[in-house]
Amino acid sequence: MEEVRAEMFRIRLWLLILALTAALLPSLSIASTENPEISPAMVRLPGHVLPALARATVVPSNPSSGSESITLTIVLRRDDQAGFESYLHDIYDSHSKNFREFLTQRQIADRFGPRRDDYDAVISYIRAKGFRILQGSRNRLTVTVRGTRAQAESAFDLRIHSYRIGARTFYANDRDPAVPVELAPLLQAVAGLSNLARPEHGKEFLILIVLLAGVCAVVFTALGFFVPGILICFGAGALLSAYAACALGYFGTAAANICNLSSSSTVRRPDIAVNGTGQTIGLIEFDTFQSSDVADYLNLIGSPTLISNLSNDYVGFRRGHDTPDSPRMRYTVHPLASGVLEKRTLLSGLAILVLIGVAITIYFVIARGWLAVGFAAAGLSLLFLYDAAPTPLKSIGLGEFAVLLVWGPLMIGGGFAMITGQLSSDVIFASVPYGLGVMTILNGKHIDQIDFDSRRHIRTLPVLIGESAARVLTMIALIAIYAVVAALIAFGRLTPFAAVIVIALPKAVRAIRIMSRERPDVAPTGYVGWPLWYHRACLEHNRLFGWTYIAGLAAAAIWHAAGH
Repeated sequence: MEEVRAEMFRIRLWLLILALTAALLPSLSIASTENPEISPAMVRLPGHVLPALARATVVPSNPSSGSESITLTIVLRRDDQAGFESYLHDIYDSHSKNFREFLTQRQIADRFGPRRDDYDAVISYIRAKGFRILQGSRNRLTVTVRGTRAQAESAFDLRIHSYRIGARTFYANDRDPAVPVELAPLLQAVAGLSNLARPEHGKEFLILIVLLAGVCAVVFTALGFFVPGILICFGAGALLSAYAACALGYFGTAAANICNLSSSSTVRRPDIAVNGTGQTIGLIEFDTFQSSDVADYLNLIGSPTLISNLSNDYVGFRRGHDTPDSPRMRYTVHPLASGVLEKRTLLSGLAILVLIGVAITIYFVIARGWLAVGFAAAGLSLLFLYDAAPTPLKSIGLGEFAVLLVWGPLMIGGGFAMITGQLSSDVIFASVPYGLGVMTILNGKHIDQIDFDSRRHIRTLPVLIGESAARVLTMIALIAIYAVVAALIAFGRLTPFAAVIVIALPKAVRAIRIMSRERPDVAPTGYVGWPLWYHRACLEHNRLFGWTYIAGLAAAAIWHAAGH
């Protein structure tokens, strides 16, 4: 009896197995027909799921959401990250033989990766998934692409849902993106899968700008200079609003160092106004971004006198003056020689600035007549002759004197004439000391670069008259600044308030003492800005002299306005 029961159990078991097999065979057959190829092994890239999703509510997706456009930036890893970090340390270490020996972005990629074939493999995979390539990068670290949400879900094996936190609705990926196992070691991140983080305008800043500009405009209108006053007011309003934003803590404690950059003597480079050396900064990335925007911004902050600087950069590069081995590459960034910008981008920006300059010139020609025509013609002539002419002033020893005219009578005297409609000899005389100060800065830089300029046949004034004579001329110019101010006070062209410049006299004495000695062969320990030496001494002096001189002139104007 027991044997019969055992046999019946085995028969039922086999029947069950046959039934299950019969049920599964059709589905296996269909699956084999629909997906004949086995998909490659996939690996997920960690760290892409937003922690905020834990407190978010899923929102029913629109049926057409899969066809919505999405822009992603694929970020690659360097092959030799440790080597790259060592390179960064060396170029900012004044004791290293590679100090200020900058590489171009392409040279960095060739040396530290990613390799070209790895970069191409990533691009090929993305293209195969239906994405359109928007922009690559010289350093091969990023590639920006555009496709649909459905393509992103398919390419990275995830779902992009809509979520809500409070009143805010956004989309985000529900899991980390997956990529083929052979590409995973090459990739660092996929940016753009969520739009939760996005920049918004600071309304407080706009309110501050409008209020300050409004008060400023009322004052200028009362004085009879409405339109020129508006230009000044909105510029001043923007600067004061930024300062107030820092002072009131709108940026938070994390950005305290950024707010204090201009006043920090321990981190600010004395030879360059804005370049970040020695400073700790934070970069906030909002998905998605265009790397060209970053390049344009970096070029913008390095160009306080935009048209002049950009045109000089372009012409100098075309003439072969600004090359990767030039001293300039050791203390600042050249937009073309460093590979930061393409020629087309620089020329496009220059063209826009020229159009703005032409519009401003037309306004002042209409408002001020031939006086504006004269100053505009002088400015354009010197701009062209300084570096762009077939025989530029810079190459025949006259560039330094051209700078004296531009930063002195032309900018200060011309600015006064355009604002007031009157050409004042007192203002022209008062502009000379500041023009002399800027001339000492340029002459100091050309002395520092005399060896390079001589090899390149760039006949600056120090190259023509020799280093010793150029240093003597710079010392005479430093002394002349104070002599001219004293003479103008004595003859009644300036008020005694201008004597406040004596505060800067110790800086002038220090600059003269440095000019009287030969430059050391190597940078002193901890020195920032090498190979600039004489230039730095003159710049430090002129910064303090300029502010005290302006303070003295402003005090005199306030005293006079009070009826004294």
